[in-house]
Amino acid sequence: MIALERNPVEQRMAILKHLWLEQSDCNARIFLWEVEDDAKSLIYAFTALQQRESDYELPDLFITFRAPFDTLFGYSRALRHELLESYQNSREALAQQQLATEWYTPPLAECDSVDGFMAALSSFAHYYQAQFRYLVVVLSPDTVSLHSSWQQWIELALQSAWPANLRFMLLHSHSNPCWRPLEKAWPHDVQKLTPDLQQHTLIKEIASRSTEDNETFLYRRYMSDSMVLLQHGTAQQVTDRAQRALELAQQKGWPEQQVVMHSIIAGAWLKAQDIPKAVQAYRLAADRAARIEQPAIKYQLITQSLFGEAGAWFTARRYEQAAEVYARAAVEAQHIPHPLYATEGYRMAGFCYQRSGHTTLATKFYTEAVRAATQLPLAERKFSSLGITLHALLTMQDKARAEALEKKAQVYCNQLTDIQRKAEKEALALGKYPAPEKTAQLQQRMEQAMEQAFLHCCQQREKLIRQASIPFQRIIFAGRELLTPNWSGSPDIAHPLDKEPAEWDAPLSFMVPEPKSTEQLLQAEVSTSG
Repeated sequence: MIALERNPVEQRMAILKHLWLEQSDCNARIFLWEVEDDAKSLIYAFTALQQRESDYELPDLFITFRAPFDTLFGYSRALRHELLESYQNSREALAQQQLATEWYTPPLAECDSVDGFMAALSSFAHYYQAQFRYLVVVLSPDTVSLHSSWQQWIELALQSAWPANLRFMLLHSHSNPCWRPLEKAWPHDVQKLTPDLQQHTLIKEIASRSTEDNETFLYRRYMSDSMVLLQHGTAQQVTDRAQRALELAQQKGWPEQQVVMHSIIAGAWLKAQDIPKAVQAYRLAADRAARIEQPAIKYQLITQSLFGEAGAWFTARRYEQAAEVYARAAVEAQHIPHPLYATEGYRMAGFCYQRSGHTTLATKFYTEAVRAATQLPLAERKFSSLGITLHALLTMQDKARAEALEKKAQVYCNQLTDIQRKAEKEALALGKYPAPEKTAQLQQRMEQAMEQAFLHCCQQREKLIRQASIPFQRIIFAGRELLTPNWSGSPDIAHPLDKEPAEWDAPLSFMVPEPKSTEQLLQAEVSTSG
């Protein structure tokens, strides 16, 4: 049988498999992948491949845990629940393979502690030890409240009873080696894996295997070469290579591809801090975009090119030029239509004018950003830059009061961290295997303290708002109409337990927006403090 040649991604999966088999049989317990930022997806793909049969299948069982990290005991509980849920979902498949399906967590595993979860893993690894070489626990929480606490969790796990067939897998990048302290503290237990994935050549390799016609193949090859050079070459090298793609795109009448190549050239000159050449390239990109017949694509690419040019001016601290181009980008975005881009374009125009001391123009464009945001659905609006825009208007109206609102929120966030740390210390004092009712009581006390801190912060911010001027309150009211009923400036703070206002321990009285508050804000000329 003739072996099929592996594609570039498959070649990298083979590299990862070989490296794992080569190094995973040592005495280390933590295996740390260290890769480039853009190669993280390959590691995730490699671990996902272990869930099905493939040429890259390993003799190990990989279980990925995505539970968010909040506290030492809360994370332990969440991991146990995730393990049990994963097992329940796998029982039918295990039965089809005629494997035992009667594993149950031991009593100690019911404890909400690191040792409790490790007891569950030990039991599982022992029950199914004949089915795999190692049980590989891939820890990849969706969110982490405090990285130092998460590292403490890992270190507590290393101090617990650890079965010989258990491995933990972690991941960080060269640019953000967040697990370096763990490496230094536990040098004999952490094995670093640094595969040479040559991620920067992946696009080029994929393009070289294309079966498209000769012109398309050449264009993609030149484009991929340019993108590789953008990361590892000089601006002139990028320009020279991209010029070949541009010439081909011009001959074939491909305006969209011309926009792409001019944008790559612009990015190279921007990286080289040659602002005039970057601006020139972004303008050529916008010019080529204007020749596209399809309106939606045309205005999308014009908008993106203008954002690029504005960003170049901003990098050079040429704020007035940046503001003018951001405002043009917002106008073009409305032709798509794309209210999110319009909101951001107007906001940045306002911000740039504010930085350059033109408060009247800053107010005008911040207000236009609010107007554009009203066209967004509520779900998108909450994740837009509207909150930042409204807070900027608050700052221009009464800087001291706006900063006080911001400081109250920051104090509250620090209080949450202190409350969680205090709860973690109390949890550790309960011992390695605390009674579930003890940690439940601790959880309840922690949540009550968090809610009280939240309510106190809301009361303090509301007092500041009630004492503010009418124009200041009008901006707050617009936020309460467009974002949340208790919006009180940035950063916006949510209930720590995600409770609705009716469920709060002590419901608060927030000032209710006047009818059509947002409309009044948009119509009025917001006065600024001297």
